[in-house]
Amino acid sequence: MSKKPIEPDLLRTNAEAQLARAPEKGGAQRPAEELLHELQVHQVELEMQNEELRQAQVELEESRDLYVDFYDFSPVGYITLNHEAMIDEINLTGAKLLGMERSKLMHRRFVLFVAPEDRYRWHLHFLAVLKDDDKKDSELLIQRIDGSSFFAKLYCLRLKDNANKSAMRMVIVDITEGKRASELVIANKELVTAREAAEAANRAKSTFLASMSHELRTPLNAILGFSNLMRRDSQLRSDQRDNLDIINRSGEHLLALINDVLEVTKIEAGKIQLINAPIDLGLLVRDVTDLMELRAN
Repeated sequence: MSKKPIEPDLLRTNAEAQLARAPEKGGAQRPAEELLHELQVHQVELEMQNEELRQAQVELEESRDLYVDFYDFSPVGYITLNHEAMIDEINLTGAKLLGMERSKLMHRRFVLFVAPEDRYRWHLHFLAVLKDDDKKDSELLIQRIDGSSFFAKLYCLRLKDNANKSAMRMVIVDITEGKRASELVIANKELVTAREAAEAANRAKSTFLASMSHELRTPLNAILGFSNLMRRDSQLRSDQRDNLDIINRSGEHLLALINDVLEVTKIEAGKIQLINAPIDLGLLVRDVTDLMELRAN
């Protein structure tokens, strides 16, 4: 803090008093012209020193204004917290991030702007910063008074206040867009992985169906072949022939079901073809009745 300048009249009075107390030097007195010249030299020196001081003050004020501009209009928030985690200083960007006027933020507890689910982590982070001089960072969800929120990255460093108590200087950066982009990238990767897994499952299913259709067709063809041979026997009774007809129709129905299962893979691949064809509804009902009659009996 700079000292208050002394008033000119008081300065002159003090100088005259000091001159009066000074002992007179022996020897011949110096000529008035020489004393006047020396006084004029001292006057010029004082004026030059005064000009230098004035210029230094102007440069200091310009530097201070430049620092204030850099501080207030920085793209990140600057916050100074005291040892009780209360806001002592904050720039305009920090006030804008927290959603309040700077004057209303002074001496408020910073934890009030931390989302409830992150407050415990904030307390641990604050205590960790005050333990040593290492820089520490953390990511928190900041919640404004109006209810809106954003993800923030905090860069913190311990310092000492005027009372030699530990305090904290903090840089706060809004990382919401970056975090959402990162989450979107992760979600896209998970989606790609899920799609690849689904495609692998579809290929495995298609392979399984093709293999099972072959395994089912082989014994089914044998059953149909033997039933057709047995139907050619002229010594068969009518009830035996009816039973063979049921076996044959049931086998053909099972073969149609196998073909329908294989058609599912064509549907998934978009290769199914719709064919309009007439159907004998009465024959279909009789076939279903014969199939169910065996189970019912």
